[in-house]
Amino acid sequence: MRTIAIRMKKTLIPALVLSFALTLRADIPNATAVLATIDGAPVTRADLVASLPPDVRAEYEKKFEQLAEARARAVRDVIGRRTIAREAAERHVSEDDVIASEYPNVAAELDLTLRNEIASDEEEIYNAEKVFLQRIVDQKKLARAAAAKHVTPDELTKQIESSVASVTSDDVQFQINYEINRRRLASSGESPEKQVEHAIRNTRVDQKKRQLIDALPQQPKVAFLVQPPRVTVSADDDPTRGPKNAPVQIVMFSDFQCQYCAQAEPIIARIRQIYGDKVAVTFRDFPLPIHPLAITAAKAANCAQKAGKYWEFHDALFANQDQLSRDKIRDIAGSLGLPMSDLAGCFDAPATAAEIQHDVDDGHRLGIDTTPTFFINGRMLAGSQTLEHLASVIDDELSR
Repeated sequence: MRTIAIRMKKTLIPALVLSFALTLRADIPNATAVLATIDGAPVTRADLVASLPPDVRAEYEKKFEQLAEARARAVRDVIGRRTIAREAAERHVSEDDVIASEYPNVAAELDLTLRNEIASDEEEIYNAEKVFLQRIVDQKKLARAAAAKHVTPDELTKQIESSVASVTSDDVQFQINYEINRRRLASSGESPEKQVEHAIRNTRVDQKKRQLIDALPQQPKVAFLVQPPRVTVSADDDPTRGPKNAPVQIVMFSDFQCQYCAQAEPIIARIRQIYGDKVAVTFRDFPLPIHPLAITAAKAANCAQKAGKYWEFHDALFANQDQLSRDKIRDIAGSLGLPMSDLAGCFDAPATAAEIQHDVDDGHRLGIDTTPTFFINGRMLAGSQTLEHLASVIDDELSR
């Protein structure tokens, strides 16, 4: 799914002059909030919005509208429109002020769809703000590079543009073939050749600009103050791979019969290989009702934990997921040397079922409705995730 963050992520936007004459829309909250500092000078959300081109600014503002609307619906569902009006009158504030102050108090009572919608909007805004702030940093760097050459940023950009090699017909043809195979070129009134020519040239200009500003002997001191949305999530006493004091704690709610959870296992293994002791991964049970053997497998794995064989059992269950059955689960236990008499007693014990239900209840309180769901230092990532996406969040956490 295209987001405003993805749209901007890989492109170095040309420098923009901040125009403080632009008026912020009323639905952009906390306009004076300081999101970063550059050489000690604050960059507020108002600065960020004023720096955006009109189309991107409109999309950014729309995301705040969506977030505000989602929060408003959530609060109204819990305390009701009449209560909001009464509270506003008693406090002598607006209804929007009541919604803003009451939302944290009712968040835990929301239905899962609303909670996930709000979490998604918050994460998108956070990712977008990081990209937009980087654009402002790049703008400052370009201005510094221009000053060093005694020219304006626009003049420096024109110099870079003039130094970029012309686009050849071979370049154009290659890019046409690539774009056609990846997706059909969107119609903009220009021929496909012109569209691709412009894309290639702009990319080369951006690359030159990046090389120039990165080579500056004195880089501005930048501190990003914007924070990602987090929830408090416990690892409980569930099995963990990695140090308990690792700077990045990943809590994964999973289901032994979920194919997407099985696909996540090698990705998590690769994460542990890349980051070593910087990352710890905790596995918590969230068997879905649509998987008839999920609870059986979870009980067996919890019993294997008592015998010191949890991760061996865990890995074997996922490795044999396509042929999972009660007999297969017994075979796995036998291959690991686990006494069936001990397993049977543990399997039927109320404490085993209670341990799994505790994980499920925690998951519901956190708003989980799909597996796998990851929490990276409290940042919720629901559903299938790529190695690149997980790594980008981990890198962001390690940079703090």
